[in-house]
Amino acid sequence: MPPIITVLQPGDTTKVQPYTIAIIANPALETPIGSGVFVPDPILGDLPGFRAAVKYTFDVLFGRLPRQAENLLARMALGTFNVFGGSGAWSSTERRPANRVFTYPAR
Repeated sequence: MPPIITVLQPGDTTKVQPYTIAIIANPALETPIGSGVFVPDPILGDLPGFRAAVKYTFDVLFGRLPRQAENLLARMALGTFNVFGGSGAWSSTERRPANRVFTYPAR
């Protein structure tokens, strides 16, 4: 399955290398940490749950929760997107959110 990429906000597209936040559903989790044993991430079977977690994370980061005092990131033009699914060895230079190049997983 190819990854589903959703741009939440484009950020400052006038910058050559703008700061970007990515919220990614991992294809696998190492459990326990340091064991070398990897299992499929259960969130990959729950797209609505992933979208709810992304919305909450986005709202927290950008000061959108009711009565939230901290809104530093809300005043910045940060590109934000999420990635759901994919093989785990996926990289993109063609379908890039808001003209950004990224590689997944990070190297």
